[in-house]
Amino acid sequence: MFNGRLIKGPWGVPWRVWGILLLHAAGGALAQEAGITNEGPLTVFRTGTNESLFTLSLRFDIPSSNSVPRLEFDFGFATDEPDVSQTFFDSFSVTLQNTNESATALLLTADHSGVQWAPANPGGLTLAPTNVGNAVIPFPDLAPPMALKYAYAVSYLLPAVLTGGLVTLFFDFFDNLNQFASLAFVSNVRIHTLLNPPPPVLFLQSSASIAGPFADESGVAIDTTNKVMTLSQFGQMRFFRLRTDAHSRISQIRIEAEQLVFPYSIQPQILALQSARRAEGSYGDETNIVLDLAGQTISLARPAANSFYRLRSDVPSVIAAERVVGNQLVLDYDFERVLQSSAAVNGPYADESGVSVASASRTLKVARIGQARFYRIRSDRPTRITRMTIANGQLVFRYQ
Repeated sequence: MFNGRLIKGPWGVPWRVWGILLLHAAGGALAQEAGITNEGPLTVFRTGTNESLFTLSLRFDIPSSNSVPRLEFDFGFATDEPDVSQTFFDSFSVTLQNTNESATALLLTADHSGVQWAPANPGGLTLAPTNVGNAVIPFPDLAPPMALKYAYAVSYLLPAVLTGGLVTLFFDFFDNLNQFASLAFVSNVRIHTLLNPPPPVLFLQSSASIAGPFADESGVAIDTTNKVMTLSQFGQMRFFRLRTDAHSRISQIRIEAEQLVFPYSIQPQILALQSARRAEGSYGDETNIVLDLAGQTISLARPAANSFYRLRSDVPSVIAAERVVGNQLVLDYDFERVLQSSAAVNGPYADESGVSVASASRTLKVARIGQARFYRIRSDRPTRITRMTIANGQLVFRYQ
């Protein structure tokens, strides 16, 4: 045991509120420098010093609420160590622990033999491997190249015992000090809250004149998942608009089987990037940014010092990834997607609990159940399930 955590051998970045909190580390490092270095959006751990354990950690606050916080990050491990029995390999571990050390979640341990998801953790929380969502991602171009390498996008829904106060995220890199090199990296580390806001007040209104007065239409069928309204066709000319408490617009009107069909979209009226020098704030709006609504990116000058970022929006939004392009920091943002299911194709549908979301790979994972279920995605943006597979006892949904 080490400081209340199993070590088989971190860089931690919190985010909360209605956006992601990303720590962007300024500066760079030599490509093969041993120890811990910041290389663009990656924090890299390398063997080659006289130290057997590198640990980086950061405390952050998980608010107490009815929502469910989710930890997400990307990581990878690479090594030149040979496969020799009875060897304690170089390794990388990820642990989440509350302040008084009464609850510890050991999420994974990685080494030459692969990844152990939710390994045994005596004295800590008991996790099943399916509690730690994961999806294979490309391994970045890091030096030196090594014989074995793998990388994953990881997500973990925090249990109640790890919410409502300060917790610490640990990334531990263990070097057995032999002659063989190993490295690990982490990036896109984030914690956000799965928000389930009430659906916006939404009515279709019509008028015989473009100047009004407008009145609510009766008999309108509203499909909030696909963002479509349907109304029986009638003969006289009418003008239509939406009455809602969220910024929205009708994107087109078409006729299908004697029905008027109105595709519509809910759009954020407020979308601002905020930053702070410390995780706990105070946060202020960034003024010199370039907002690309179509591409869903925010660009700004690469900061000269470490900075934390979050979004301020009237629609649940998250920062999904960050990258450096020249002297610019580019943040990709996205809108919440919630997996829903029903026993019947016509519903009623309800939100699924225990869903792990990997925004980078656009996958949703949920534990497989015995009975037949129908699934759909609830989102503030047009979204559809493109594929469903079964892996390790989980249903995996790819979406776009």
